[in-house]
Amino acid sequence: MRKSKRTVRALFAELEKTGIASNACSKLGIARSTYYRWYNEDIEFRMGADQAIEAGRANMVDFAESKLVQNVNEGSQRAVEFYLKHNDTRYRSMYGRELQEFKDILEQKNRSDFAALDMVPRILLESLPSEKLIELFDLENFDPNNPVEIDERLDKEVQKILAMKYVASILERANS
Repeated sequence: MRKSKRTVRALFAELEKTGIASNACSKLGIARSTYYRWYNEDIEFRMGADQAIEAGRANMVDFAESKLVQNVNEGSQRAVEFYLKHNDTRYRSMYGRELQEFKDILEQKNRSDFAALDMVPRILLESLPSEKLIELFDLENFDPNNPVEIDERLDKEVQKILAMKYVASILERANS
C-alpha cells in the first residue's frame, strides 16, 4: 500500500480508538509489515503513531474503567473485589501492603537525601569561579559571556556526577 496523507490520517484515527496497531492496520487493509516499515523509516510517522497509540490506550483505559464501575454498580462480586484491591490498601494482599509500606519507607528515607542533592549544584556554582568549573568539567564550545548557558551546562555536569555518586551510595547501602 502507498503511504498518503489520507491513509496516514485514517491510520492515526484508528490507532486513537484502541492503541493497537494490528487492529488499525487490519481495519484499513494495511499489512502490519507495511506499518512497521513506515514506522521504522519515517520519524514523523513514528512520532504521530506513538502519540495516536498513547491516546488510544488512554481511551481504552477510560472505557475499561467505566465498564468496571458499571459492573460494580450492577453488583458483580469480582468487579467489587478487583476495585477494592486496586484502590484501597486495606484490601490488598499482605504482600501488596508490605510492598507499599517498603516503598513508602524508601521514599521517605531518601527524600531528605534528594533535597540535599538539589542544593549541592547551586552551592558549587556560586562558590567556585566559572573558569575553574569550566576547567574542572572540561566544557568546550560555550559562550563565556552568557552566564545562563554557563549555569545550565555546569548544572547538568554537576547533576550527572551527583547522580552517579548517589546511585553508588544506594547500591552500597543495599549490599551491606
